[in-house]
Amino acid sequence: MKNILLFTLLLCCVTLRSQTYSIYPIPQKTTMNGNSIEMTREVNLIKEPGINEMISNRIQEVLTNAGINFTISDVFTDDKTNILIGINGSKGTADNYTSDHSLSKDVFTVTSNKFDPYLLQINKNHNKGDILILGDNSGSAYYGLATLEQILEQADNNHLSTATFEDYAHTQYRGIVEGFYGHPYSVESRLSLLDYCKRYKMNMFVYGPKADPYHAGKWREDYPSTLTDQQRYMGLITQDDLRSLAAKAKACNVDFVWSIHPALEGGGINFSNLDPGIEDIIHKFDALYKLGIRHFGVSIDDMNGHPYNQSELADKTQTKLYEKFNKTGVTEDDKVGPLLFVPTQYALNYGTGTLSAFKNIHKDVVVAFTGYDCFSNIRGSACDRMADLIGRNPVMWWNNPVNDDYDEFLYMHGLTARWSIEDKSPVSSLQGLILNPMNQGQASKIALFGAADYSWNPSKFNESDNWEASLASIVKEPELQDALKTFINIVSAYTTHDTRTPEGEKFAPLYTAFQSSYSKGNVPDATELINEMKKANAACKLLESLKESENQEYNLFYEDIKSWLAKVESMTDIVVKSISFMKNDAGLSAWTDFAEVQAKAQKIHNDSAFLLSVFEGKGTSTYEVFKEVQPTPKYLDPFVDFLADKIKDYAPQLPDRSREMEIITNIYNLSGVSIETNDMTLLSGLNTVTLKPEEYVGIYFNAIKEVAVEFLPTTLTSTLSTEYSMNGKEWSTFIPDHSIAQEMAYFRIKNKSKSTHAIPINEISFRMPASESSIPINVTTNMGTYQTYNIKNVIDGNYATKFWSDKAQKAGEYIQLDFGSSAARYQITLHFAEGDTPTGEAQIQFSDDTQSWTTISTFTSSDISDKLYTCNANGRFARYVRLYLQSVGGGDWFQLAEFEVTGARITPVAEDNEGNPVALLDDRSLSSGYKGKGEGHIIYRFIENIAINEIQIFHNSMFTSASAKPTIMIYSNGKWIAKGELDAPCTSVPVSDLKNISQLKISWNKDNIPVLYEIMPIGEPYVEEVSPPTGILSETSSSNASIFIEGNYVRIESRILIERIIITDLSGQKIKDINVNQNSIEIPIHEKQVLIVNVYLNNNETVTAKVAR
Repeated sequence: MKNILLFTLLLCCVTLRSQTYSIYPIPQKTTMNGNSIEMTREVNLIKEPGINEMISNRIQEVLTNAGINFTISDVFTDDKTNILIGINGSKGTADNYTSDHSLSKDVFTVTSNKFDPYLLQINKNHNKGDILILGDNSGSAYYGLATLEQILEQADNNHLSTATFEDYAHTQYRGIVEGFYGHPYSVESRLSLLDYCKRYKMNMFVYGPKADPYHAGKWREDYPSTLTDQQRYMGLITQDDLRSLAAKAKACNVDFVWSIHPALEGGGINFSNLDPGIEDIIHKFDALYKLGIRHFGVSIDDMNGHPYNQSELADKTQTKLYEKFNKTGVTEDDKVGPLLFVPTQYALNYGTGTLSAFKNIHKDVVVAFTGYDCFSNIRGSACDRMADLIGRNPVMWWNNPVNDDYDEFLYMHGLTARWSIEDKSPVSSLQGLILNPMNQGQASKIALFGAADYSWNPSKFNESDNWEASLASIVKEPELQDALKTFINIVSAYTTHDTRTPEGEKFAPLYTAFQSSYSKGNVPDATELINEMKKANAACKLLESLKESENQEYNLFYEDIKSWLAKVESMTDIVVKSISFMKNDAGLSAWTDFAEVQAKAQKIHNDSAFLLSVFEGKGTSTYEVFKEVQPTPKYLDPFVDFLADKIKDYAPQLPDRSREMEIITNIYNLSGVSIETNDMTLLSGLNTVTLKPEEYVGIYFNAIKEVAVEFLPTTLTSTLSTEYSMNGKEWSTFIPDHSIAQEMAYFRIKNKSKSTHAIPINEISFRMPASESSIPINVTTNMGTYQTYNIKNVIDGNYATKFWSDKAQKAGEYIQLDFGSSAARYQITLHFAEGDTPTGEAQIQFSDDTQSWTTISTFTSSDISDKLYTCNANGRFARYVRLYLQSVGGGDWFQLAEFEVTGARITPVAEDNEGNPVALLDDRSLSSGYKGKGEGHIIYRFIENIAINEIQIFHNSMFTSASAKPTIMIYSNGKWIAKGELDAPCTSVPVSDLKNISQLKISWNKDNIPVLYEIMPIGEPYVEEVSPPTGILSETSSSNASIFIEGNYVRIESRILIERIIITDLSGQKIKDINVNQNSIEIPIHEKQVLIVNVYLNNNETVTAKVAR
């Protein structure tokens, strides 16, 4: 048994002191020689004359990267390690070395399925050891250097175990075909992939992204010399880009195959007369040849129909290529290689009628197919069948791990996670294996690593060992490898197909166990679940560090996975913090935890960080759409939705903020007066009220609104005063003009005379004009999108654009508007397109949290008139408004041109330093907040009908100690008073010592910008005192002005415009100095003393009074 285990181990690795060699692709035969050498830090390099420049450069690269110096020599030395590199049969130094030391050269015996052979031996034939690398006359020593590179990386303090590697590849062609639909790779990503091919013995990179218009569509045209940033974003490349890719591929010993698609779009090749089209193809190839490209392909996959003479296209193109470029006297480097051809019947299930003719085409043409279907397992019988049909062994264009059919998924679970290898033994009819990878090239390296291993040595391929090893090919550090493994293990390999490694299977029972045990009074312990989620979250955070790495390979890899990474990080954080919050039931004291979880949960399906740019279409008709990435749709997504629903039961509650209008009065036990809201707001029942001096009755709108007051008769205004206010404490005279809307939060009728008066009218009408439209900050839908008919079209104000779903309507689908904060909503208008209206019952629904919805109206297509449906919410408050499909009754798709909602012209109580309104700070919600930009401030106006004793400021900010925290100031009695800093998440500001508070100001620097959620004043209900005019001690004989004491106020009324008022004490110390420019004013006075009031009128008259407070 021990011998069996040892033999198995030696198949994959070589014992090296306490370490092992781990070589990928796994060599065909490794023999341990039972010794070791201590390699010198400078080696003696012996190269045979036939070793080409590419191999010479590669060995220098390998030695330099290993920190080994070298001198080039023709003879052996005993004081340095000797490295020999040569060609089998050359009779040179390295070739003769094999005879001198009786080394077997069986690896070079030509047989089927034997390509790129090399012999590598580490021995002690000289004092400091020898390393021999022998290849064939086609340059296969290059692959021995890839093995040496990995050996040197695993050296144990310069010690190498002696070993012999007799190695070759099972397939001739191994590599990548960039042949998918979607975003083409960046040039940087392609360069990285070519280096990857070099390291893992792959030798082909086929360029043919469907979105490149110069590959398909404009295939006759030359590539441009320059590009705009937008063209670069759309995947276009320049002639210089192609030149650099060709040069890099050559250095990496990779055939860079530029493939043309002359039949994918309009203007394609004419199969009824092929010769002109072939001339066009050769002309395009010639332009690319001048850029350094020496390998070409023709693809006619996915075109309409199956031309009977497509084999002629392959044959003539190959012949023309050789005739033009491989003339007598042309060097090997300047000759072109065999043509790679992809027929229309590239999958056996697509039919085989045109394939038999390929038996008669040029013998060098390489034919690719995708297997028994477009998406296939590797099946030996399918390869055999294709080989019989076309008269040559095919290359398999394996659509794996390509994700252009499910762009939102990321496949990193290994080569055989989605599609498997059915044959346990090597497939002899497989000429090559090229992977069509994901749109994410760097993330595809995991599968490419597996394909390199399998296509080189299929008999020793082990999918689980290979996957584990592949992670180290992407990130070198063990901690990063562990993090990557953790991340991959939680995400999905699941699409519409069950696979052998669907999403995080080991976690599913943990989610289920929590859900089944949960109740409001019983939050399960979930220790294992929380630990696993913390581990995954930490892994995501660690992988995010790749973004800032100095290693460009790491940067590219991060860019590929960042959207999935961000979503998994967010979801695992939601799980950990939700369960912790529910278990601790911390309430308002930990409101920031709740706000963070709630905010993340609300954005889990619409955060822009989780949206992926996807290219649809092909060639010149490529267009961009955005899709939500799906790392965990099967298990974790529903679990997060479950927690988001349950955590609201534990939500910290602020006192409810009524948005209903209220009656205000200082009359004890007022009755008979009411507020009615319909098209207008009515304050009615007024003719039942008699006002004594200083009594009032009015309305509090509970917001600052633009209000137009309908006609007020002179019978009212001749005996009583009408006033408006922003805060219920400072009042201004209202001059009736029903045609002009006035901003106000309060309106009242007050008796300022010394006599009692009945209100002579029954009602007052108020109009609060609706705005033309409330502008949502975002629109989302759970419907799919057809072509370019994006959901943003329903809020672009253009009735000519529209949203169009991509499949039949389903109950539960919706289109949702987010206005950022709760506010009054009025008319809702849906502008439908030509067709595809709701097939069943649809509803307009309101919500403030997306969890609890209230139905405003229900309608069907019969209620739609002239493509319009309207309803009115009559001022009901909501942050979110959605159109919801309650039921469906047909197979129609869905179209909508515009989704409009009007709201009252409400002025937010806060604004920033640029005068922009801030509408989220008085909504009594801890799930919506505001963050400024740079240095700035906000000013908040208090409109609440209370006497304020305390102000609570809720914020969720991270401040640096290197800079000052935001400061708080209160506007009281006409001046700003400092009240400390913003500190605790709920900063309490006591203000019982201040009177007449009207505003709060929070100022910050650029380093400590707060995230503000709510500003909440606390106090007792405010009722203005009833106090008859008193305290008039002296007054001038003028009849133009009167001065009164009313409670805490001095009130001045004048027939002549008041310019200025100065109030002093008896010693002459100035207390107030106010520029007025109006006919009446109330001035708050809190000091109890005798005062001198001087009133300066516009007619140069002065009125003076001594008053007692």
